[in-house]
Amino acid sequence: MSSNVLLIGNTGVGKSYLLNSIGGTFRSGFSAVDGLTTMYSYCDVTIEATTVRLIDTPGLLEATDESVARNAKVITDALHTRGGFKLIFVLAECGGRLLPSDLFTIGKVLSAIDFSIDVGLIINKVHEDDLGLYEDGTVRNDILMKLNSVAEGKIRSSWFMTVPLFRRANPSGPKPLVTALLADMTSQTIPNIMAQNTTNVLLVGNSGVGKSYLLNSIGGDFKSGFNTVDGLTTKCSYCDVTIGTTAVRLVDVPGLLETVDEKVASNAKAITEALNMEGRFKMIIVLPESGGRLSPSDLFTIGKVLSATDFSIDVGLIINKVPEDDLECYDDGSFRNDLLTRLNTLAEGRIKSSWFVAIPRFRRDNPTGPQPLMTELLSNMISQDITKVTSVKASVKEFNSFVEFMVKIREYFVGMWRKFQALLKK
Repeated sequence: MSSNVLLIGNTGVGKSYLLNSIGGTFRSGFSAVDGLTTMYSYCDVTIEATTVRLIDTPGLLEATDESVARNAKVITDALHTRGGFKLIFVLAECGGRLLPSDLFTIGKVLSAIDFSIDVGLIINKVHEDDLGLYEDGTVRNDILMKLNSVAEGKIRSSWFMTVPLFRRANPSGPKPLVTALLADMTSQTIPNIMAQNTTNVLLVGNSGVGKSYLLNSIGGDFKSGFNTVDGLTTKCSYCDVTIGTTAVRLVDVPGLLETVDEKVASNAKAITEALNMEGRFKMIIVLPESGGRLSPSDLFTIGKVLSATDFSIDVGLIINKVPEDDLECYDDGSFRNDLLTRLNTLAEGRIKSSWFVAIPRFRRDNPTGPQPLMTELLSNMISQDITKVTSVKASVKEFNSFVEFMVKIREYFVGMWRKFQALLKK
């Protein structure tokens, strides 16, 4: 698994700037009142022949409780990223003083991971006149002793770096220092952020198929309903619920395909983020009922998402919004087999027939309508580990090429069938 480089600290300490110095592409700079970073984002870069994932998160503390709660959730999301961690706390230089806000944030984040790994420390924006003071062993020891009283000794003295205040016009200024610190650190697994038996319920499908609505029927609290042109869901989000006596994590992601490449890329990144979450998965493909037909967009999305997992797990299937008159069609064994056979040509046989359910169209004012069907489907499924994840990548142009290819294949087989019919008539 990849190594995740995660910098933690309060807003304005320079986390995004430091990550950008080693290849990041995150928003950074002056901002009025609140921080520029408001959500979890990442980019994969190569540092001295080693590929790492740079993770950018907001500072924990802000001016309002709503912002603090949002930031706490984003940091938690980051800590759930699959792979080992190089975790570094970043403090802004303040004349050698330690701020209560910094001690609070360090304590909150490390307690969330049960103080299970060693971490690094960067004192950032140190004035040139003060750099020599941090080379004094007594000063360093006093700072580390105070911080480690909160960090339970997890801040390592050999992973302590001071970074001078560089001009914003010199974005790569800290690069040698940050690179040297990362080279000294070892990547560690966070074992206690979420136990490995956590089950992520992930519904995958295109925009408007009803993923958020279905998750809400079993306890989710995601935005759902009518929306003009594009999907309501634009990022990966989750909530922890109990179904029966079992705790699960409901993961809501946007549909893959949209009308412009920028949104497709954003959606692909959100789906990749979900696939990288720690824990095991119950993954379900959701398709809208379309008179028994399969659309190229659905086939494209299934292929893209499952190939990103290297087809490593079995998945379920929901045909959603089925008119009452058509429900009995999905009880027909022959029709179900034909549908699964077609889908499994792309899914490499990973869609299990016993994990297939058709859900009728419920009124929007009946949010719990699908609950019994969803609960039964999830109880039949088993949680599985996704052993390998690569980034989901797609574009409008690629989808259009996929459609053209399918049309040519169809025309070929229609032509062959007509020739066969003509031979029979001779």
